[in-house]
Amino acid sequence: AESRDAHAWSWSVAGGDAHAGRTETSLMCAIDASVVRFDRAASGRTEPLADLLDDLRARGVRAVAPNGVLGDPRGASCDEGEMMLEGLVAALVDRLAEVADATGRPGGQPV
Repeated sequence: AESRDAHAWSWSVAGGDAHAGRTETSLMCAIDASVVRFDRAASGRTEPLADLLDDLRARGVRAVAPNGVLGDPRGASCDEGEMMLEGLVAALVDRLAEVADATGRPGGQPV
């Protein structure tokens, strides 16, 4: 409506789980280890997200996974999170470069 270009970037980690599992726990540990409570790590629903999606949409996370976990945080680590974070940052930088190349403007922003 404002005649501005909009660009989106969605992050993903190959083999990652959906919510509060190994992926997010490792990433949070890399960002701020003080907020991660490994002693409380408990597995939730580990089926592929596609198998749970209809039920999630209809009834919400709590109904599908009472502990709120869609994955398994056990085995998560700060080192793994650092590697994931580095990969995600590199992917975002690449996306921004694509936008800049396509628009001729740094970051695709209006000049």
